[in-house]
Order: sequence, then structure tokens, then C-alpha cells
Amino acid sequence: ALQRVYKPEWWEDSNLVEPKARKNGGYRQAEVRTKPASQEAWGTDFFLKTPVLPGELDRHPCFEVAVVLGRLPSLTTSMACLCRESFEQGARSTDFGLSVNAILPYPCSWQAWCTCGSTLASKGLQQLADAAGFYQLKLPSCEGADAAGLEAILNILGEIWKTTCISIVKNNEYESERVMMCFVTLHFLLLCLAEEHEALRSQARKSVEEFLEMVQQKPVVNLKSFVPDLGRFLVRFLLADSPLTLKENLSIIVSELFCRNVRWVHPDMWPESDSSPELQEEQVQASFDASQFGMKLLVFQSYYILRSRELGLDSIAALEACQGKPDSDALQAFQRDCREIKDMESYQEFFLWLQLEAYLERDLHAMLCAAVLESEDRGYNYGIQRP
Repeated sequence: ALQRVYKPEWWEDSNLVEPKARKNGGYRQAEVRTKPASQEAWGTDFFLKTPVLPGELDRHPCFEVAVVLGRLPSLTTSMACLCRESFEQGARSTDFGLSVNAILPYPCSWQAWCTCGSTLASKGLQQLADAAGFYQLKLPSCEGADAAGLEAILNILGEIWKTTCISIVKNNEYESERVMMCFVTLHFLLLCLAEEHEALRSQARKSVEEFLEMVQQKPVVNLKSFVPDLGRFLVRFLLADSPLTLKENLSIIVSELFCRNVRWVHPDMWPESDSSPELQEEQVQASFDASQFGMKLLVFQSYYILRSRELGLDSIAALEACQGKPDSDALQAFQRDCREIKDMESYQEFFLWLQLEAYLERDLHAMLCAAVLESEDRGYNYGIQRP
């Protein structure tokens, strides 16, 4: 059975059309309007083949979430469009063959969110709460009952964000349109939840600040025991302001990624400072070949976080203006960039995608040597025998 986790009070009555009044300081339910937010069709339900209408509880557009069981359960989506009515009538598999274990709403607009999106999100998060128990962080700010409900939200959305990036890196046939739609939707959803959930934004900031401090502190500690999955963690930067933005702290994230990547490199090819020039080149290439999957994941995740801030798409008003759908120009740009990211062949390209041009002047081999030493100090390579 999936591990159960603390559920905040607001999840227990999340299936009600008009949720109970909330206490101040906890989850602040959005104002519920009695009229639908919009009568214009937003899309088509893949199961019922009928229009979905933002603001109508039973017909508001949602996307499916599948719980894939394994050593740890993973949460994934194909962004298939359906509504609560079709889910309740038995829609349990998408046209892509993906299970439908829960649904979360496309926010569409703030009015639609207030009318019914919030209720649908609460119910969907409740359905995914058991899986979220496997993603708990061990940072100080993430401990305790008060943080558990907030952490469940951040971890559920972070897991979907991460698995979407894994899908596009692994699968050449995974459409970039679906990925961009997922990025925009999860961002919009996160901002709406943060608007209602007064403590969600501060929870994201505190956990980001603690993690960044722990990466830099001496003596070093095993950060994997506190934040096991870096990819799932990165979504929190969408709620972080200066000086905690991803752009301002990418060098710290890259340093930690390099340390975690050492484990995937064959020990015979771990960079060493006394290697000959010829061997240094081989060690750098071996490190890239073994680490490129995780590096591409970081680039894909960072791509949207960085670009959304540059383009001003980091507020509810901005995302509402496009109804939570990326425009054609953004899609075309992402399609082009997506192909180039997947074809990335060097550390130099990696640094350029992350806007870390200064790294091009650094001694790459020396950086990788330092990562090996630090990863050993942190205990990341336990069980690996060096020659």
C-alpha cells in the first residue's frame, strides 16, 4: 500500500461544490461564484467527445495524472483534456494508453479557478496524496504537520514537471507542444494555489534557501538524504524571488549536479588532477557521456523557468491573458530549441543553454576533478570501488 501522509483540513471536504469556510492562516479558499466563468468551449473532452467549458464544475477542462508504480511511484501526464463528468463516468485510460488515476484542472482564468478550479484541484491533490508521501524532503523547513500539506503540493507538481522532462529526453516522438503545455499549466496551477495558500510561496522560498545554503556550507553533508531528487525540487524556483531565483543560483545547482553525476561515470574515468592532457580529454568526454541525460533534464527544466521570467509570463494575469495556452510563437521557438537541447553534445553547449557564459573560460577538467572530490566527501559514491 502507498504510504499515507498528513492531509490538511481543506482536503477532507474538497469534493463539495461549496467547500466549508476555512480558518485564517491555513488554506484560503477562493471566492466561489455561482455563474460559470465562461460559456466558450476551451477544448474537447477526449472521452466524451464533448466541449469542455471553463467555470462549469462538471465540464471544466482538466488533465489526467497517472500513478506509475515502481521502487518509488511516479506521477506523469500526457496532458489529455477531459472533465470531471467523464472521469466519474469511467475514463481511466487516455488515447496514449496512459492510466487516469486522478485529474487536475487547467486553470484557464482566475474567475474559472475561483468558480470551480480550486475545488477540482483540491480533490485531485487528495487523490495523489499517498504517492506524495514518497517524495518528502528532510530539510528543516519541510518537517512537521504544518509543512506537510504544502510540501505535498510542491512535490506532486514537481514530480509531474520532472517526469514530463524525462519523457521528452527519452522519447523522440514525445511532442514538444505537450511539454510546453505542461510547463505553462503547472506554472499557472502553482501560482493559483500560491494565491490561495498563503504559506505556499514562503514554504517554497524557505526550502530553496535552506538547500542553497547546505550546498555551500562546510563541512559538507550528504544532500541526497535531504533532497533525494534534484529534478523534482527545481519547480520551487517558480515561486522564488531575488536573491533566490534560479538565474541567480544556477552555478550552485550546476555544482551540485556535477557532484551527483560522478556516480554515473565509470571509476576508471573519474577526472584526476595529475592526468596527462590526452587522458584529461578522455575523462571529460567520459563524464559528459555518462552525465548528459541529467544535464539535459536540467536544461529543459531551467529553460522554461528562465524564459518565463524574461517574457513576463510569471504572474496569474499574464498567464490568464493567454488562457493558460502557449502562443504559436512560443511553441515554434520551443520546438526548435527542443531539438537542439536533445542534440547537445558538450559541456560548452550545456553552459550556453543555462546562460553561464563565464563558465566557458573556466578549466573544465579542474571543475570535474573538484566534483569528484566533493562527491566522495558527501558520500554520494557509496559502494563504488575505485581501481
